[in-house]
Amino acid sequence: REAVVDGETGILVPPRSPARLAEGLSHAMRHLLESRRNALRARERAERIFSSPVIVDAYESAIRSLAAHA
Repeated sequence: REAVVDGETGILVPPRSPARLAEGLSHAMRHLLESRRNALRARERAERIFSSPVIVDAYESAIRSLAAHA
């Protein structure tokens, strides 16, 4: 859920729901331009939120905060 924003960066389906998964895949195949846009937005979001520099900065901030309170 953290990585995918339904309808913006992909299609979320409930776990263990093969029918909904099939619907989502079918929709993605029928709407290839939309799927491509979603994929590009997903990549941008992943780079913005989950890239190594972002994660390292988050860990450094957390460690500094913990150290300040020790």
